[in-house]
Amino acid sequence: MINKIRKLIILIVLGLIAVGSARAYNTNTSGTTTTITITVDNDYIISFPSPCPTTPGTSLIINSGGFTYNIGTSAFQNCSSLESVIFNGNVNDIINDAFRDCSSLESVTFYGDVNGISINAFRSCSSLESVIFNGNVGTIHNYAFSGCSSLESVIFNGNVGTIHNYAFSGCTALTDVTLNTAAANVNNTTNNIFDALPNATFPNVKFYVPADELTNYQTKFPSHSSRIEACNLTLSVNSGGNGSVSGGGVDLCNGSTQTIIATADKGYQFVNWTENGAIVSTSNTYNFVITSDRILVANFELLPPKKCNINNLIIRQGSMIVRPHRP
Repeated sequence: MINKIRKLIILIVLGLIAVGSARAYNTNTSGTTTTITITVDNDYIISFPSPCPTTPGTSLIINSGGFTYNIGTSAFQNCSSLESVIFNGNVNDIINDAFRDCSSLESVTFYGDVNGISINAFRSCSSLESVIFNGNVGTIHNYAFSGCSSLESVIFNGNVGTIHNYAFSGCTALTDVTLNTAAANVNNTTNNIFDALPNATFPNVKFYVPADELTNYQTKFPSHSSRIEACNLTLSVNSGGNGSVSGGGVDLCNGSTQTIIATADKGYQFVNWTENGAIVSTSNTYNFVITSDRILVANFELLPPKKCNINNLIIRQGSMIVRPHRP
């Protein structure tokens, strides 16, 4: 049984690392979770301070501490226990081979801007399935994601700059590229995202764009117009009765953030949001990232009756007296 328990090791880098510049380094283990916290006071290069953990299912979360930072050369190379990486804050550069051959890495998410991803940064991460850029992307260099043979989806939610021709070479499973931004925000000169994924090499790749930008994209990238389609996810939001809902829609982009709100009628209160009968949220305002068609139902119930305090109720023959309650 113990062998089946996967310890989640969360490495939280609250600042940035350079040799000799870290303010504090400590490890805290609680139950099955180990947290490694590193704090520094400037925009230095992050490098792994100790041997890579060997426990499967490791998640790495990097918090910038307010600085733009770099990931050092081969910083996490061959770290086979890494399963997901989240970059918070702005990244200047992920330098050569930083995450190369992280064979168990499945997802990479950027929540800030990233100026550059260098050669071989994520090369041969054979289990990598999705990459999400929530901020602006400057340059993705040749072979940055080369050999990521399980990569299926890449999502850009901000500006898209220079994407070199071999950035995604060998990504044979890639089918979906979502550009959840205006066509004006996507580079159309040399080394753009469309030319980096030519039809001859990537015949199964479709580019999904906001419906109201479809014509703009097809006009801006005419040689790729047949591969550009409107985002097509649907979010249905329904009330189970005794309340109203807002949000939802059609032609939504994969990786976009959605907000739905449930409002109870008078005399009722909100209970939860459910999907196929399963509770997904107990907050009437529900924010989430949509990755597939969804049908959500808001559930309400009667407000509980107000309780009467009868501690001071006195019954006399022929009459009833209620004295005001005083705490």
